[in-house]
Amino acid sequence: MRGLFLLIFLSIMSVVSAGTAVLWAYAGGKRQKKKYIVAALAVTASAVGIVGLYEERYHLIRNLPYVKAAQYAAALSLDWLITLFVFFPVAVIAAFFVYVFKRRSKNKKDVKEGQEHTFSRRTFVKGLAALPLALGIVNGWGLFAGNNIVETLRYACTFAALPKRLDGYRIGQISDFHIGVFLNAGDLRECVLAMAAENPDMLVITGDLIDEMCLNPDCGRVLAETVGLFPDGVYFCYGNHEYYHNIREITAMLEKAGVAVLRNAGIVVRPQRFKDTAVYLAGTDYSFAKGDDAFREECRLYTGRSLRRRQGEMFTVLLAHHPDFFDAAAERKIPLTLSGHTHGAQVMPLGEIVKKRFKYLRGFYKQGESLCYVNRGTGHWLPLRLGCSREMNVFELHCGDGTAYVSY
Repeated sequence: MRGLFLLIFLSIMSVVSAGTAVLWAYAGGKRQKKKYIVAALAVTASAVGIVGLYEERYHLIRNLPYVKAAQYAAALSLDWLITLFVFFPVAVIAAFFVYVFKRRSKNKKDVKEGQEHTFSRRTFVKGLAALPLALGIVNGWGLFAGNNIVETLRYACTFAALPKRLDGYRIGQISDFHIGVFLNAGDLRECVLAMAAENPDMLVITGDLIDEMCLNPDCGRVLAETVGLFPDGVYFCYGNHEYYHNIREITAMLEKAGVAVLRNAGIVVRPQRFKDTAVYLAGTDYSFAKGDDAFREECRLYTGRSLRRRQGEMFTVLLAHHPDFFDAAAERKIPLTLSGHTHGAQVMPLGEIVKKRFKYLRGFYKQGESLCYVNRGTGHWLPLRLGCSREMNVFELHCGDGTAYVSY
């Protein structure tokens, strides 16, 4: 996060966090409400300042010895802000309950002057008191897991359209790494080496590789050193974040490292393990079209362009950062589409909300004889992940009577 987006994010988090602190002080019946509120607001202001400075000044401190300490401080600050943000609805309910209770207590004639029925309120508040701590612990784990745990998921996919001579072909996928202030080129190296250990024939990267341009050269070195580990090459399609940063520099870095960039284009891949066979690999650009109809039309246009070099009924794999390209891919009867973009919502309870924006959220989807897989993200731009870990994928292709998939 940088610039205006970071400013908006921190502004929203700080306002909601401050509101949570005030409401909780009222609901908790704190005797020294002002001191409690001032302390909470001071911590919130400090957290906002730490996250803001770390994000904006990372390019200046990334090589300094204390950068890890700064990263942990930013993560703890995010934990505080996210906890108060998530707890805000609970604080509203608690404050409303206490307000109603106080009004009812004042209206009772049998209550002596200056006396208050506090048992129910105190019981209620004490019952809720553990929630902020529990949320903080859960969010803390989510921040740790989001930055340190990556799953490798393996799938055997069966296609009627796959030639028998290509049975067993393996494709590795990483997506949405967002190299930046929380994940660096060293993390990219670890993931690429782990993927190479799975022995895929090719590696595909479905967009949003890098967010901090100061790390662009480091990423280039990692890719240049590892591209040879994949016999049939490494391929890339653009995501939206390439456009948000510096698409020219990122493209130059990828091409110099030996990564093939597919922008509404395709390439005939001649597998080294499977002689006298071919796979057509297509890649689309990211669509910024406004409106559902315009977006669908641009998806069809970009998909069509990416297939122009395809010869006959050659088995085809489409790389498209946005998963909604799957509709256009299914119309063209493309057997396999690999995408990302959604991060799988990152926090499992948010999945149902995010589904309202994205038709395809995470995992496999099927239309006729076409499959699409939506990667949850090998990285993140915000490290919090709960019930939706980072992932890398290996797809082993098999020929068969129909289209199906199974994990192994």
